[in-house]
Amino acid sequence: MGHLGWITCAAISAAAAVVTPWHKGTPWADPGAVAIDAYDGQVAVTRSGSVNWRRAGYYDVVYSAVDGSGNRAVVVRRVHVIK
Repeated sequence: MGHLGWITCAAISAAAAVVTPWHKGTPWADPGAVAIDAYDGQVAVTRSGSVNWRRAGYYDVVYSAVDGSGNRAVVVRRVHVIK
């Protein structure tokens, strides 16, 4: 688990850009994300973007969360579908 501000997301590090390798032909299994706020506790995470696991390339999956005060956090997981 890595973290960025108050959002925690599996396999994403705030210290460096992480690219998640994925083998072409293997159905994408999104590891998801968890957002924790110091006051609200766990808050809902919205995901956008998709991974075409049938075609090699780079795909961004974006996770966002908003706490009870309206503060927003966003984390991007870049997936590299390899041949």
